[in-house]
Amino acid sequence: MKGVTYAGMVYYEEKGAKDLFTFTAAKKLDALIEFIKKEYPQAKRELNVYFRIASPYGFIELKFDAPQDEPFTGWSIKPRMTPCKVYQDDINNFGDKDYPLPPSCPISVYGSPDAVPTLNYSVPLEGVVRPVTLVIQASLRTTNTASSTRGASPPATVNLDRAKKIINDVLVSHYADLNSLKTSLSDLASQLYAAHLISDEVRETC
Repeated sequence: MKGVTYAGMVYYEEKGAKDLFTFTAAKKLDALIEFIKKEYPQAKRELNVYFRIASPYGFIELKFDAPQDEPFTGWSIKPRMTPCKVYQDDINNFGDKDYPLPPSCPISVYGSPDAVPTLNYSVPLEGVVRPVTLVIQASLRTTNTASSTRGASPPATVNLDRAKKIINDVLVSHYADLNSLKTSLSDLASQLYAAHLISDEVRETC
């Protein structure tokens, strides 16, 4: 199948703080588009390329160690499989009964908080007739740390002075009833605790 032109596509999905970029290839671009729409409806298609493999039944490889023209300080670009290769026979077989998935190379991309704001990372394809270079583009996502703590309540503390005032008010307002009680102070404290008028800490001191 010498001289056959194949279609490659890059799409990405947001995975929490990371982005997952995937390079995939097929004989027809339409087949890739339909596959991504069906299996990954939330994914965003980034770019598509056409290429020819240098040798029949060979492979192409994504190279992540190429010199870069732009800084990528603070960014992590890691293929999820090594070596990151796409084989010609897998491309040709996609769509057959036993090959429902196109060959692919997933790539995790993460930017630390102090990373350069924009990433433009070049990934050449090795093993193609004419030079082809993919460029992974990403922007640093800012995280609103305040939103993650919004609504959080400070730990509850017992205001003993306020608790004593409440107890005193209750005792005064129920003086007649309390005179008729033949119970211990601990029993009275238990009743106040059950009425949510004192805390467990105050009840234990009675």
